[in-house]
Amino acid sequence: MRKIDPVGIPERLDEKLVGANSLANLKSSKKDIRRTITRNLRNSEDRSEIRTYAKQLLKAVKAGNKEEALQILTKYSSRLDKAAKTKLIHKNNASRHKSRMAKRVNKIA
Repeated sequence: MRKIDPVGIPERLDEKLVGANSLANLKSSKKDIRRTITRNLRNSEDRSEIRTYAKQLLKAVKAGNKEEALQILTKYSSRLDKAAKTKLIHKNNASRHKSRMAKRVNKIA
């Protein structure tokens, strides 16, 4: 499992995050909160990465650069599949986005 170290969040989530601001009293509840924070950060990073690939792909399509668009489409499709596999997005949502982007890329002369 990868370590998440976003700016401003300590690598080890401990009492600083869960302690005073939390209503949790049980050790397991505090651990659940730490897990939720970690998952939330990971999911945010993954969604951001997908959006970045989408923007890059649209930019390449608009510029008419088919080779670059095909490379980005491959990465974008892979990222969408991984997100669907981990239930970050629904599998049909991933399929729809891949299909629509592929149509745009194929329209480039």
